[in-house]
This record gives sequence, structure tokens and C-alpha cells, in this order.
Amino acid sequence: MNENRLAYLNSLNTLRGLAALSVCIFHFTNANRSFLHVESIVRKLGAYGCFGVQVFFVISGLVIPFSMYKVQYRLSDIKTFLLKRIVRIEPPYLISFLLVLLLNIISSVLPHYQGKPLNTDPVFLLGHLGYMNSFLHLEWINPVYWTLAIEFQYYLLIALLFPLISSKNNIILVTTAVLFNAVSWFLPDPNFIFYYSFYFTLGIAICKYLVNDLSKPYFLISVLISLAGIFVQFNLPGLVAGLIPLGFSFISWENAITRFLGNISYSLYLLHAPVGLRVINISGQWFDYGLSHYIAILVAIAITLVAAYLFYRYVELPFKKMSQKIRYSERGVMKMALQNI
Repeated sequence: MNENRLAYLNSLNTLRGLAALSVCIFHFTNANRSFLHVESIVRKLGAYGCFGVQVFFVISGLVIPFSMYKVQYRLSDIKTFLLKRIVRIEPPYLISFLLVLLLNIISSVLPHYQGKPLNTDPVFLLGHLGYMNSFLHLEWINPVYWTLAIEFQYYLLIALLFPLISSKNNIILVTTAVLFNAVSWFLPDPNFIFYYSFYFTLGIAICKYLVNDLSKPYFLISVLISLAGIFVQFNLPGLVAGLIPLGFSFISWENAITRFLGNISYSLYLLHAPVGLRVINISGQWFDYGLSHYIAILVAIAITLVAAYLFYRYVELPFKKMSQKIRYSERGVMKMALQNI
């Protein structure tokens, strides 16, 4: 194991924060189609922020198996692995769901409310408990939740497939990779993880190279194939979204600001739509086009960052610590420096 390579992974915490912020900017500049002029350069540039989601997929493709290498994961550890992920991810998600629902109820009874009617359909609401809304072809109460459904599918798959992914047999490795990516040809549905398989495959390839489980020639071939698949499916912006985390995996860049953004990235991702978009929508009703709308975007970002920090401090962090206390069986766990998994 090259310890120098492992130090670079702190940069992924930086990238995680920047990716979350880019998705915020995308929604603040493009979700309300009447907020900024169609020709606004801020709106046009902000539209590319949606690819922060694909950046997250590559990061997950890397850090999750990396943590599994760290503990020398076996299939018998599946319960522990899933329990750790559920405790880490689910409570903040469910609490944010209740918060969004409460905000929607309050908004719907206020005068001058111009949003959609409050959806109280039990199937719609209960579908959020198991990430089922995508499969039921229902909307999400928070527009970012669909990506959490993709991530949870990934957790289930990686828990089952890691013994194959970590195999020393090249035939098994190639067969697993081909089948994982080929499913998207038969199931081209963005509600399933296979639609984004090349992003996750890219992250897994980087992980295997960093832990010295993949030779440089095989790594380069895996990267080129993954990037080619991404380009065919998502064009140039999608390709850039794959190249960015690839580059960040081999550089060291972190400071107090980026560390802060990285730490609160999950909370920021969960709250920016229900909090920040309300600032945008209210500003759109109060002010005409002009400088005030751009100021409103900055105010929305500031308020969202404060809300995200509070949510991280009092909701996410306690469950993060709780997840870290759940231990795998002792097997001479490798000591690796990886934060915020």
C-alpha cells in the first residue's frame, strides 16, 4: 500500500463539498425557470452544476470499497456493513424528510402561496421510507432524494459483489465489470444504478489502484473504458464530471474552508432545496429582474450554509459517530487514513 497515495484522499472531502455546492447553485439558478433570464450567463453556467451528482457517484464508487478494503470485508460482514451505512445515512435523510414535509405544510397555508398543492397521498409519502418513489414513478418531496435511492442501490450491490471486485482472478474481475455495465443496455432507466454504472466503475477502478489491487496497465484500460462509456452516454459535460474526481484522487488540496464544506456536504445536499429555494422563490415574488435576483442567490447560499451546519452539528454528526462505533469483527484491520466515509 502506497501511504503517500492515501494522503491524497483528503482531497475527496474537498471535492464532496464543492460538488454539493455546485448542485445548490444549479437549483438556485435553474429550478425556478422564471427567476433568471434565459440568456443570463449565471443561469447558463449554473446549469452545469447538476453534474455534481455524477461527481458524487464517482466518489462513492471510490470511498465505499476503499473502506471495505480497510476492514478486509467479507460477505459474512454484510449485516455490519449495511447497518453502518443505514445508521450513517438514513436518520438524517428521514429527519430532513419530516422537515421538508413540515415546511411544505406551513408554506401551503400561507397567503400568496404559489407552489404546487400539498401532496398528502399516503403512497407518495410512505414511498420515501424505502426509496420506492422512483420505482413507483412518483415525484420526490425533495428533488435530490432520487440520488440517495441510487446510492442505496449501490450499497446493496457493493455489499454483495465486493468479494468479486476484490478477486485476484482477472477473468472474474472483467466478467463482473462487463456484466455490471452491460445491464444499462437492457435497463436504460435513470431510476436504477446501472444507468450510472460507468461512474461507479471509474471510482472502483481508482480505489483498486490506490490500494495496489490493480496494476497500472489494467487501471489505465479501466479508466479509458469508463470514460468512453460516460462520454457516449452523457456527452462532454458528463465526461468532465468523471475527470474531476479522477484528478482529485491524485492531488492533495484541503484547507479550513473546503474541510468545512466537505464535512457539511451531506446536510447541505439534503437542505439546500427546501431552505435555499424558498429564499429564491420568495425573492422572485418580491423583486423584479435585476441585481436583486443575483443578491438573492448569494443570500440563499449563505442561509443554506448556516442551516446545513446546524443540521450537521445536531442531526448528522451524532449519527455519524454512532455509525463509527459499530465495529467489524477483528481481523487485523489495516490502518489507513480516510476521513468522513
